[in-house]
Amino acid sequence: MLQAFFEAPLRIWRGKAPLGIVFWGYGVGASSVIAVLYATVLISEQLALQQALNTLSLLYTIWILVAIWRSSSNTASFWVDLARWLTVAWALNSAMVLLFLQFDLLALRACSQSECCCGTAQDTPVLLVLLSAVNVILGVL
Repeated sequence: MLQAFFEAPLRIWRGKAPLGIVFWGYGVGASSVIAVLYATVLISEQLALQQALNTLSLLYTIWILVAIWRSSSNTASFWVDLARWLTVAWALNSAMVLLFLQFDLLALRACSQSECCCGTAQDTPVLLVLLSAVNVILGVL
């Protein structure tokens, strides 16, 4: 039963799945779901869940980038090059987005644990939360 559960993710990880399905379904589609979940948690200001989703996003991004890179070798030359260049751009963008989100979380934690800070997580302006959510969604896509 456990082997059947992990069969599809392992096949994708090894590059044995079609590039279109891996890129659009697992890459763009699943990453969009994670971004929407993060945006929802960001608006609700739940720091522990933000940290958990940040970690999940990092692990999933590594998994999907490797899977896309490997799956791209199963297709025509043009798509191999395009998929790999997009994978590099995606990796750089994801690294920057996740890094800045982590910095935000560290700053919010420091403010929530300190009296000398100018505000707490509850004082975060709605505009900042919405801009961060848009950045997450665009960064994942």
